[in-house]
Amino acid sequence: MISLDQKMRHVKKNEKDILSFFEQIYDTYHKLIYYVISKYVSNDEDIKELVNDVFLQFYNHMGTIVTSIKYYLVVSAKNRALDFLKKQKEIPMDSLLIINKKESGSESYLKVKRILKQILEEKEIYIIEEHLFYDRKFKEIAKEKNESLNTIKGIYYRALRKVGNYYEQN
Repeated sequence: MISLDQKMRHVKKNEKDILSFFEQIYDTYHKLIYYVISKYVSNDEDIKELVNDVFLQFYNHMGTIVTSIKYYLVVSAKNRALDFLKKQKEIPMDSLLIINKKESGSESYLKVKRILKQILEEKEIYIIEEHLFYDRKFKEIAKEKNESLNTIKGIYYRALRKVGNYYEQN
């Protein structure tokens, strides 16, 4: 049986073959791509839009992809989700009082920490504190926690999203 990767190399240049192949790829991988994006983004509509973006990108670059289709789609999905979160980044933490390391014992810092404890898990609080309050790089935190860089970034951006959602509701 011919794999999808092999089939992609032999798809004829006519539109019918290309569309048929694309539909087969979409049917095979759309749930996986949805799952990958949902690890970073919580809003269902945003996830669906990002899934569509990933497949549109795949369709537009179908003839130039040199890696496996699955790998290309998963990496694209992860990158789209992280880019989306970067664009959303300013919303949640602007709602908090941005506190620098000189104020870490202050009343406003303690107030923010109490709010974070209501919303987030300890690991999420730790990453936010280290990155925002103590100016540590994600890479440093990842090394200390023995986690991958992308895991730390994902936890951080999901935590920011939780804080943003909390402030939107309250």
